[in-house]
Parts: sequence; C-alpha cells; structure tokens
Amino acid sequence: MHAHTQDAAGQDCGSGHACAAGSRSLLLTLLETRWAAPVLALLPVGLLAAFAAGIPTWACPVVGATGCRCPACGVTRSVAALGRGDLASSFTLHPLTGVLLVGWVVLATHCLLRGRARARFGHAVAAVEQRIPVGNVLLAAFLVFGGVRFVLDAYAAMSMG
Repeated sequence: MHAHTQDAAGQDCGSGHACAAGSRSLLLTLLETRWAAPVLALLPVGLLAAFAAGIPTWACPVVGATGCRCPACGVTRSVAALGRGDLASSFTLHPLTGVLLVGWVVLATHCLLRGRARARFGHAVAAVEQRIPVGNVLLAAFLVFGGVRFVLDAYAAMSMG
C-alpha cells in the first residue's frame, strides 16, 4: 500500500512516513493488515443487520462471567439508536460510539479504495497519525471508560449483595 521508509534509527515503519522507533499506530497497523480492515469494516454491518432483523446476537461473555459490562457493552444498541436518530439513547448506551463510528468509516473507506486513491488515503491517515496517534488515544479512552464502568458495576453489585 505504501512506499516503505526508514526512520532516523533505521526502523522500517511500513507506512511511507518517517516515524520514531516504537511509535507504530494501531490504526495504521489495522489499515495495513490484509485481513483486519475488511473484517473490522464488515463486522459492524453484520451485527447491525442482525440486530435490525431481530436476530439475536451473542451475549457478552464478560457479562456472563462477571455480571459487569465490558468496554464494548452497548455499542451495537448504541449504533442502532444512532441510526434511528435517537442521539440521547445512543450516548447513554455507550458514549464513545460516535468515535468508534469515525474509526469504522476510516477502515471502510480504506477497504473500498483501490490503487493510488487508497495509497493517498493511507498517506493522509499516516500524516494525521504522525502528529497525534488517534487510534492509540481512542483505544486508551475506550479501555479507560470500560475499566471505570466495570469497577462501578462491580462496586454496585457488591453493595447490593
């Protein structure tokens, strides 16, 4: 997809831009992994189609094992609420859904583009990621949110029982 370059330390970052050793972005890694971007782009579409058709989707194994919500609990229902135009419910179900949708749009766009357009898009993402590792920051926010919610759920369960 990209021309390969090396940074000052001779590390090949694989994204066509100079980067510091060890600063590889999650988003760029997903875009450049042959199977990851298409799978991650199509998975939400399949889940939403099943949800819209009333087909039961899988139950969260974290909730089943612990009784506490995982970092992703509520995302499918939140996206469905967003699709109905119910922004308040979407935010209540999972406040980071909008951010996840932006990531999904980047992955889906990358999957749909071919040739030079795909390379230009990849370079644009790399330029943004070089300044701010957006994918890494969003993953951290998602995990912190999920961790806090998990602890609060566990505390609520302990105080009730």
